Amino acid sequence: MVAFELKTVNNVFLIFYLHQAVEKCGKYTNNNIHETYLSEKCKGLLHSSLECLREITVTLLDGKILVKNLLLVKGKEDAFCSIIKEMSDYIDYQTFQKAVEVRTIEYNAFQECERNLKRFIDLCHRCEDRNILALLPEIIQCSSKGSLFLAIWEKYGKQVVSSIQRALDITEIIEQVWKPAYQEWKTFVKRLKNGDILFREFDSICGRSDQDTLRKEFRILEGAKMLVG
Repeated sequence: MVAFELKTVNNVFLIFYLHQAVEKCGKYTNNNIHETYLSEKCKGLLHSSLECLREITVTLLDGKILVKNLLLVKGKEDAFCSIIKEMSDYIDYQTFQKAVEVRTIEYNAFQECERNLKRFIDLCHRCEDRNILALLPEIIQCSSKGSLFLAIWEKYGKQVVSSIQRALDITEIIEQVWKPAYQEWKTFVKRLKNGDILFREFDSICGRSDQDTLRKEFRILEGAKMLVG
């Protein structure tokens, strides 16, 4: 695993372009003539930079890239793409571009789901139905419980909208999205804590999450006892 994060990405670009000035990407290690122009420190930094770039592409293609890293890639997409073109022996340029596009779509979909849930909570605040108002503290609490609940919420929301083919009112959202999503989330947390969840069930919800995200989610779940009991 690469020891440093993409916060050093500007240095990565600087070192990489310096390397291009000496020799085309990835070739200098096999060329003793050009290797003599680089100090040991520069060689070490160059190797670290190349490993960082490889780690970026692997996690991007696997769908396990951190959101903060994806945003950095998007923010410097032109620079990344120009580098990837020089690494054609390692990764196909078109594949890289497509992966960036797909991960961006996934991220935007998650952001939209989060915005919709916040709008729903805002509507609940304005609702005069006491039954809905009574549920509001639980809804707010779940909405702040990380991405696992949002993933379950999104699944039920898509199912209902697909079957009804129209916008839902608050009561329908409560009955057909909130309640089943809340129940599935509680069951998931309980079975996870008891250790009796099947791997395929865990993978269906958490399979695309990277290790850092899972650690964060599990810390959140440790504080979810009041919802599970």
